[in-house]
Amino acid sequence: MEGPAPIGEFLLVKIAVPGFTLPVPVFGVADWVIVAFLVSASMKFNMNDNLAGPGLTAMAEQQKPRLFFPVSALGLLLAVLLAQGLGLPLPALPIVAAVFLAFILIRYPASRHLAGSDWYILLGASGLLAGLIALPL
Repeated sequence: MEGPAPIGEFLLVKIAVPGFTLPVPVFGVADWVIVAFLVSASMKFNMNDNLAGPGLTAMAEQQKPRLFFPVSALGLLLAVLLAQGLGLPLPALPIVAAVFLAFILIRYPASRHLAGSDWYILLGASGLLAGLIALPL
């Protein structure tokens, strides 16, 4: 390719994959940012999303670093493996969010009980997004 690289090239994380001559884009920077957001939300609400032991809050209190593998990173890994296995460019964000939500809903039953106002906000936001999608461009 001649000339400067397209701006999109800087927003993808590329990894060397056996059998390919060039690094293959496996996920975007936004996917990694959502993993960081979900980890920080878990820490803020004192939820342990670590699949390898105690959560970040417990590690900070003990001042003892340990292995940390958040469930949202597992969702990202699953999305990458699905995309590579199926040979399709799948969006990772919905898979990351679904894996994270499933884990939190199973591990913390109290998170399944939403107040009435939460339902109004959820339905309002969903309606707004559906309306934006329906707009002709």
